[in-house]
Amino acid sequence: MNRLPRRRKKDGKCTEKINGIYSILNEKNGRVYIGKSNDCKKRKRMHFSSLLKGGHHNSEIQKDYNLFGLGAFTFRVLEVVFPDKKEMNFKETTWINRLKARDPACGYNMQNSVSLDRCGFFANNAAFRDRLSPKPS
Repeated sequence: MNRLPRRRKKDGKCTEKINGIYSILNEKNGRVYIGKSNDCKKRKRMHFSSLLKGGHHNSEIQKDYNLFGLGAFTFRVLEVVFPDKKEMNFKETTWINRLKARDPACGYNMQNSVSLDRCGFFANNAAFRDRLSPKPS
């Protein structure tokens, strides 16, 4: 079993560095951003700090943040992944495709415009929650 690296806070408590794939979900419209990080907790702080300052690298998520506010967004680690670049890239792409995060109606991940019909869900629809649920192997 591979162990994740540990860090010590100044107060001496151990905290695990979470390597993995994460999502930022807009609960108001159902759009989702998928990313990967070697430190998901730090990445969460970076995303929300840049949103708060109005300078997020993704203009679409920034527009929705300005419209709906912090309370509309939730951060979730979707999958913990051993810190291997190739595996992390593969897993990120898998989640982006699974949640249709490149479709402008469904997500914030950037790509050429695709048909809005591909999304097939709305934020208040149970089908969206099913997309986040792990699929049986």
